[in-house]
Amino acid sequence: NQLKITNFEALQSFDPNQDVTISWDEFTEGQGQGPNLGFAGVINVEVLGFNEFGIPYYVWDAEEITPDGAFGLLPTVTSVTIPAARFNATDYYIVNVFFARIDSAGEASGVADALLVAVTGYEIEFNIYQEGNRPGDPTWAGFPIDEQGFVDTASWLGPLNVTNAPWAWSSKTGYVYIPESGVSPNGGWVYFTK
Repeated sequence: NQLKITNFEALQSFDPNQDVTISWDEFTEGQGQGPNLGFAGVINVEVLGFNEFGIPYYVWDAEEITPDGAFGLLPTVTSVTIPAARFNATDYYIVNVFFARIDSAGEASGVADALLVAVTGYEIEFNIYQEGNRPGDPTWAGFPIDEQGFVDTASWLGPLNVTNAPWAWSSKTGYVYIPESGVSPNGGWVYFTK
């Protein structure tokens, strides 16, 4: 039984300012009797982020919501929701969803409270992208560019028109010079004209 992500297309253009839900087919193979709070299956979801230098960092793991006494999410779970505060508008993300059916389990000898298990595992790994930030989509310094040439830098400088980049136009300041290479998730260098 092939499992799949049921909202894959929506995750190819998500809003990083909203909670992100990842949904999948029901893991019926793991719903027999077993040691994971009575079930023979376990699910784990992990999200890693990669900054502009390609350095990975932890974003979210289903261990944060795993029930007490369970090895992972129960096989009856079909989605997780990750808080928006975990994402930013410039990095890219990889999601790993792991399903394991526990085929057999027994007490491990010589190790207290440990199980010796045989599992059949399935893993789905895929990228998710912020709105307007898919490979090939037009961006400026990681911000999506709309049809009129505007990017929304939020609290940094607000909306900017970057049609004539590195010169950008702001309704608050007029024209400013902003080299795209000098912009990071924390801000950047801006040269104001007189």
